[in-house]
Amino acid sequence: MNTYVLDSTTQSFAVLSPDGDGWTVRQGGPVLMWDEVERSLALWHAAGAPGPSEFGVSVTAGSQRVWLGTPSGPSWRLPIV
Repeated sequence: MNTYVLDSTTQSFAVLSPDGDGWTVRQGGPVLMWDEVERSLALWHAAGAPGPSEFGVSVTAGSQRVWLGTPSGPSWRLPIV
């Protein structure tokens, strides 16, 4: 059974299909969503898999960002709707 990840804001998508012990991923749109998921997961593992209390959010009129540890630490931009 396939798993679908959709972002209606950017019209981006990822389709995950079981493939033996792993997955085959097909993605499209302006944001390569699965690449972002893998990058975020790698940063989280490199930081020692911290719990939710280690994350914060910064919001301005022009951006939203989730960060790890401190606002200047690793971060992920969120879409503005």
